[in-house]
Amino acid sequence: KGDGAGGGGGGGGYYGGGGSVFGAGGGGSSFFDASNSFTTTTSGFQTGDGAIVISYSSAPFISVNSGSVCAGQSFTIIPSGASTYTFQGGSAVVSPTSNASYTVVGTNSVGCISQPVTSSITVNAAPVISVNSGSICSGKSFTIVPSGASVYSIQGGSAVVSPSANTSYTVTGVSSAGCSSSGFVTSSVSVIASPSVSVSASSNTICTGQSVTVTASGANSYSWNTGSTQSSVAGSPTINTVYSVTGTSSLTGCGTSVNINVTVSACTGLSEVSFSSVDGYVFPNPTNGRVTIQLQDNLRKNIEITDCTGKTVLSTSTTSETVDVDLSSFSNGIYNVKIQSGSFVKVMKINKQ
Repeated sequence: KGDGAGGGGGGGGYYGGGGSVFGAGGGGSSFFDASNSFTTTTSGFQTGDGAIVISYSSAPFISVNSGSVCAGQSFTIIPSGASTYTFQGGSAVVSPTSNASYTVVGTNSVGCISQPVTSSITVNAAPVISVNSGSICSGKSFTIVPSGASVYSIQGGSAVVSPSANTSYTVTGVSSAGCSSSGFVTSSVSVIASPSVSVSASSNTICTGQSVTVTASGANSYSWNTGSTQSSVAGSPTINTVYSVTGTSSLTGCGTSVNINVTVSACTGLSEVSFSSVDGYVFPNPTNGRVTIQLQDNLRKNIEITDCTGKTVLSTSTTSETVDVDLSSFSNGIYNVKIQSGSFVKVMKINKQ
């Protein structure tokens, strides 16, 4: 503003507008307070003899970013609108441990200072995660179930694991704010041995109408696909049959499942036939290994033993009246014994158990 009176000699002065002050007249005074910071006095000259020109600048208007960080991370304050800045704490890079606000002031190129502005920073805590542990029977799977975060990274890539021995798996988590857990947690999985269950049949191949007994061992309790809970089941299947059993240990509760196949054959050609004087018989029958074929004469005879599929398992020629045969290495089942002497043939069957 200008403050003065009169013109010519002894006058004061006036504010000429446009950011300038024009002083005039001797002994007068002129004041400028566009920024409340400048005062001057002039005297001893007439209007038009001279002028004082004063320029002024507004204080800068600045802005600053705010945001969030995960605990333990740093945040960079980025102001704009001035030439230089002064930060609370002295640095634009801060690492608060809890929610915090930082003031910033700016200075423009002519030294004018801004009003302070505030950068607000939210600190997100790292997630605290936990995870289950447990035990499984060998051959089974275990599901790792973590909690405390939004997404998880599990060692091996899958939450469903099937270790063959005791194993530990590490798990890390990330919160919904994108913060990672400060470390990993461990899921420990113990593997309990399952019982060694075996199963056998009195005969793996039977003729239609014959019975078979299937026996399991190696566990404390059993469950068959026939519904039986005994260690052995008996039946007379009419078609090829699969017997399945699960044996369970009473100590650990772990079980093992095994299967056995029983083949049922029509056994065509197994009925005894005799032509002419060729005669003989087999004992013991059924047998679990060695049998004797008793013949009635000392003529040369060809003896052929085949299994239920027609495959020859033994072939010999003899003039003896007795032939000892060892079937202990053969599978259980029905075998055909064909005795041929010249054009005469006799067929018998042996039940290997």
